[in-house]
Formats: sequence, structure tokens, C-alpha cells
Amino acid sequence: MATVSLDATAITVRLTLLERVLAVHGSVTLPLHMMRSASSVPDGIAAVRGIRAPGLGVPWWAKIGTWRRRGSRTLAVVRGRGPALHLQTSAGPISQVLVSTPEADALAQRVQAAIAGAGR
Repeated sequence: MATVSLDATAITVRLTLLERVLAVHGSVTLPLHMMRSASSVPDGIAAVRGIRAPGLGVPWWAKIGTWRRRGSRTLAVVRGRGPALHLQTSAGPISQVLVSTPEADALAQRVQAAIAGAGR
């Protein structure tokens, strides 16, 4: 399962080897000054919108990869119908990141506080 780590300047989403292969994408580090918001969504699978290109999409089970919509790219690493951390950026090649985690609420609060503390 992907892990999210937070330090004073950035948020890092580390994908496992299998997730990197399925997503055709590596781990991502997002600087805090590029973050718009962080929130928790109750159903990560339902929050992923767009067309998969590239990655794995198994209906109702997993979405791992890049989902594209007009003017937006989402990196999704979600499994099942559980909670997910939803990160939105203000710049860069990735517009959103969705990561399944049971601690989505606590992580979202920590990340939002870090964003506020980073000068926003």
C-alpha cells in the first residue's frame, strides 16, 4: 500500500514496486508551496474521475495510475471502497493525488496544517 510522508517542505507519496509497475508512474514528491488543499474522501474509488491513461482500472476494486480529464491529471492509488486522502495542487503536471489510507482524516488535517504553515 502506498505511504504518505510529510516533512517541513514537501509531501511524498511512495508507491510500492507493484504499484509503480501497475501505475506506470513513480513515487511523487509535492512541494508544500504548490499545494492547494488536502481533504479526506469517504470513497476513494468514486472520487477518481476521467479516463485512465496509463494504469490499472478494475471496477469497484482498484484504480492505480493516471486519470485524465480536460485540464486535469489525477494520480490515483486507491483500492476498495474505503477512505482516501485527496491532495490538490495549484501547479505542476499533476492536479490531484488520491491515495487509499485508513488514516485519511488525520493525514488530511496534518497536511492542511502544514500547507497553512508554509505561508498560505
